[in-house]
Amino acid sequence: MTEDPLASLLVGPLVDYAGRVSTTQEPGLVAGVDLRDRTVLSELIDRAVAARNGADRRAVSSLWSKAHFATVIPPTLGVAFVHGQALPVALDDILIAVGAVSGATTLLVLRDAGEAFASDAEGHFDALVYGHLEPLVDGLSAATGLSRRVLWSNAGNIFDYVTTLARGALGNTPALMEAEALLSERTRRGVPNPLFRPVDHLPDGGRRRRVCCVRDRIASLSLCSTCPKASAAVTSADMIGDG
Repeated sequence: MTEDPLASLLVGPLVDYAGRVSTTQEPGLVAGVDLRDRTVLSELIDRAVAARNGADRRAVSSLWSKAHFATVIPPTLGVAFVHGQALPVALDDILIAVGAVSGATTLLVLRDAGEAFASDAEGHFDALVYGHLEPLVDGLSAATGLSRRVLWSNAGNIFDYVTTLARGALGNTPALMEAEALLSERTRRGVPNPLFRPVDHLPDGGRRRRVCCVRDRIASLSLCSTCPKASAAVTSADMIGDG
């Protein structure tokens, strides 16, 4: 059996992401390009709503996005930070596995393990931001009525979480510095940057999102640990993809 080429990358500090991404295809995968289709997205969200007994559709859509982003963003950033390598994660280049009942993304399947960055210039995350996140956010918002601002905040929260952890463990690698720039620049390439400052870092070390993920519209769920609606600052980092 041929070893998955990602196996040599997702080790050490990246081992927790190994179960989220693979190059091995299996039956029943959804083509990433199909996530550009509003009908496909609506069907996945319908499944997720049914799994939560008809809960608020926009709140369920937010939770679906958080699970999806938590599958895609951490391994992509981790491989970039640690190995200086770009995973091919544009929607048109991937497949995903989804839960049969929940409709939630459970695995990201890539055509290969990508390649080393060609230079130190910006653009390390174009496939992720412009080829994956942007079209998915636009399509999911159109399909569900959930605001793009909430969806970008969900993605940004995870992006910030992983980048902050990496800053504590790594030096100034080109990819890490670009990730930090993505989080700190109000505009990018002459247009508003949707990943700009998704969370506030508090003096006590806590994190607080700037936009609520609306999960509290589901009666069985409480506010998340970094919710801006919380009455007091929290000191523990949000668990990515919670809910």
